[in-house]
Amino acid sequence: MNKIYTYAELKQLKKAGKVLEWKTISKEQLYQLAMVDELIDSQIEDLYGVTNSQVKSKRYKFGLKHNYYSLESIQRVFLNEQCIDMFSKAITEYAFRSGPIEDMHANNQLSQEDMMRLNKYMVNKIAGLLLMLSKSEWDKINKTLGFYLSLASGWDKAEPDTSDFDI
Repeated sequence: MNKIYTYAELKQLKKAGKVLEWKTISKEQLYQLAMVDELIDSQIEDLYGVTNSQVKSKRYKFGLKHNYYSLESIQRVFLNEQCIDMFSKAITEYAFRSGPIEDMHANNQLSQEDMMRLNKYMVNKIAGLLLMLSKSEWDKINKTLGFYLSLASGWDKAEPDTSDFDI
């Protein structure tokens, strides 16, 4: 039987240059990542360099279904320190970088009308995300933010700025 690695161990192996083979991942290894380590699909995608549909398909093939609907599960998966960096990048990519600002940045042009457009764009995107959160649309949120996280994979680690909360 092959050794079952934790997420932390696999990240270290990958960092050391080992190629993680998705085609040969065992049910036990995927169980460890999805159910024991409680990774969301986008974390597994990033680790193995595969798509959301590949992870979802293999999880379902092995009978591994996430339960993101209890408050305890949500807190463990979405509100832990490890995910702060990942989700801050995904949300920034989703609501800022992949919007109208990218075109303006490429053209080095930001007018007052541009700023108004950006403000409206940001407010609407964030409002949409908050609405999905309030409706507990976890599968849709995971799929959408997983896509945007893949676009931000080369970004520097987030350095949380809490200065506005020190009132």
